[in-house]
Amino acid sequence: FHVALLYKLIGMRLMALQHLTESHALKELINIIKLHKQVKRLTLQCESLVSLPIFVQLLLGAFILCLSAYRLRIMNINEYPDQFLSMVLFCTMLTTQVFLPCYFASEITINSDLLTTCVYCSRW
Repeated sequence: FHVALLYKLIGMRLMALQHLTESHALKELINIIKLHKQVKRLTLQCESLVSLPIFVQLLLGAFILCLSAYRLRIMNINEYPDQFLSMVLFCTMLTTQVFLPCYFASEITINSDLLTTCVYCSRW
């Protein structure tokens, strides 16, 4: 989430270049390029450290979620209501566990893709 916000910050700073004078805009553009290089390096470090564990977590979480949903489908609600409720809560927790990394990765992708639009729209 932090990386996605950094990309959004870079985009906002690029859009704000149009309100500066030419000399200030050039200095700010150089600072933005330096910040982008640091964010890109941080993104690559996060990707190398996190990608395999998150992939395994998502894969196993999705597999367990499918098995739990199948068990919920064949379970008799009237016979074991407490077990059914606990399985529903477990499936909800697994869905959240799978959803959060996907959501934050999507935010990084969206905000980094918006940088090209910000560069195009800024009148520098």
